[in-house]
Amino acid sequence: MLGEGQVRLHGETGTAPVTIVPPSVFLNGNDRADLVVNVDSLTEMSRSVAEAYWHRIRAGASAFLSINHERNAFTFRDLLDATGHAARTSRTPYWLRRGYVEELVQFD
Repeated sequence: MLGEGQVRLHGETGTAPVTIVPPSVFLNGNDRADLVVNVDSLTEMSRSVAEAYWHRIRAGASAFLSINHERNAFTFRDLLDATGHAARTSRTPYWLRRGYVEELVQFD
């Protein structure tokens, strides 16, 4: 469990291993991350917005964890297949929510 000293919100001073930022800061930034996590939203965005996130994630992360359902117009797998930029991937059912898939992507 993370304590409050382990999480920093955008605008707060200090350092913490977990940082939460608003979309504009993430999309327009150039920070690097060990892991970017998206739960229950990537496939609910428009395809163009999801592609912008995916482009930024590929450019700035060592790994990406997606936990999303597959009942929308596109899936996370569709984004991944369209770009082919991953060294290793894993795909398993997300056991906490029926119909969801957990996908871990590790970049080169």
